[in-house]
Amino acid sequence: IDIGTPSGTPSGDDAWVYPLAEAIPHIPGIRVVSLDFQYIGLEAAIALAAAICTLDLDAVWLGSEWAHDTLDGLSLGHLLCAMSATSSMPSVTEVSTGDGCLLSSEATKQLAGAFKRGLFPNVKEVDVHSHPSNDMALCALYLSYTSLAHLEKLVLGNCACMYTDPNDPSDLCTCVPGPLCLDALGCVLPKTPIKK
Repeated sequence: IDIGTPSGTPSGDDAWVYPLAEAIPHIPGIRVVSLDFQYIGLEAAIALAAAICTLDLDAVWLGSEWAHDTLDGLSLGHLLCAMSATSSMPSVTEVSTGDGCLLSSEATKQLAGAFKRGLFPNVKEVDVHSHPSNDMALCALYLSYTSLAHLEKLVLGNCACMYTDPNDPSDLCTCVPGPLCLDALGCVLPKTPIKK
């Protein structure tokens, strides 16, 4: 299901969220939620979070290839915080941005916070792209991956890190974002491979 601001919605209007939130728990077979809304307030985010957390999802997509960063970072923060307060989502194994979609700095930071709060404890694949200028936000997101115990694939910006055999330490690799995360900006990368 694609949760996006309907075409023609006035700026700041989130009334569309409430009927959708009421309907979502009654729609059978939803396995993927795509979030690419422009704005929702805190109350609307709480209602939407309660609905999403009733679903047995496989994946959460942030933005979409046609959205091109319409996903509002503050609104995403409201939603992720409300979802974390409601429950965790252990069935989710993939969190990714849509092809061509770049998260804002605020959205990137909020996603890092959601990982740290344990919203997606069993995620196996993370593929997130942020604006290249978001060095500190990307660094926070990168460091949050160390708490993901079941991570098998990580793609961050231009950085890709694959686990091929979790039982063989030699197959682990340290994923370094390079120019996306600079020591000069106060970011200290871990010296050891990401923990399984």
